[in-house]
Amino acid sequence: NNKKTTSAMDKEDEASSNVPPENANEGCVGPESSVAGKASACEGCPNQKVCASGGGGRSPDKDNEQVEIRNALQGIQHVVLILSG
Repeated sequence: NNKKTTSAMDKEDEASSNVPPENANEGCVGPESSVAGKASACEGCPNQKVCASGGGGRSPDKDNEQVEIRNALQGIQHVVLILSG
């Protein structure tokens, strides 16, 4: 049976949200940990600043992209959404 229950999928999502980035130091506590970016395993890690700032392992490029999108759409007051299908 390949069907998963919703709760099983939710547990997988929760577990995968704290998966260390591929380039993280050995012993990484994960980006969602309360000591992310502050643990001794974080010393010298290229992701340390992002994790310590509460970025949750998000890439700085993603954050910059979100800021750019927000700035570009700042003057938009109304949106018309057309769904077809």
